[in-house]
Amino acid sequence: MKTKVLVFAIICALISWGPVVAAAKDPFQVDVDKLAQISFEPPERPDQLAYLGISPGKDFTVSQIKADVILVEIFSMYCPICQREAPRVNEMYQMLEKEPSLRGRFKILGVGTGNTPFEVEIFRKKFLVAFPLVSDENYTLERAFSDRLRTPTFVVLKKGKDDSLTLVDVHIGHIKDIGKYLREVAAKGKLK
Repeated sequence: MKTKVLVFAIICALISWGPVVAAAKDPFQVDVDKLAQISFEPPERPDQLAYLGISPGKDFTVSQIKADVILVEIFSMYCPICQREAPRVNEMYQMLEKEPSLRGRFKILGVGTGNTPFEVEIFRKKFLVAFPLVSDENYTLERAFSDRLRTPTFVVLKKGKDDSLTLVDVHIGHIKDIGKYLREVAAKGKLK
């Protein structure tokens, strides 16, 4: 009898406190203006510089990438989900490169949060990543998010004619259907 009363009391407490706890936490948000100001060291490989449309040897921002839509994959070399997702993100990159209407207009940049350039290079080699990966060793990206970053996080941005960025989508964790996700993001970003 005491157990039933205790369980009932816990359930009542959870029901009455649930809305307060939910209201206290803002949904995960991205400050696109802050994100646009963060600079990264450029990749060393000429093919990756060409893919991004940036100059060698100069730090760059996401808004300088030559594309209509940019998918920023925030990963960590130590994240098991990122490791499992790596072949799937490679597949996503290949799908974008094979689709004539999206090739060159929709680009991917991987950012290794908390990872040194050495760690990012290990991740690239281990998972045969073909698209550009850069390091965010000092967690600079954290400044652009309302909550601590979880990996992997996929941020999709649409670029305006004035190089301004608009948030299209944020996805945290595993992407179940890559093709469906790309179609949805392309539709949100008004890419056909």
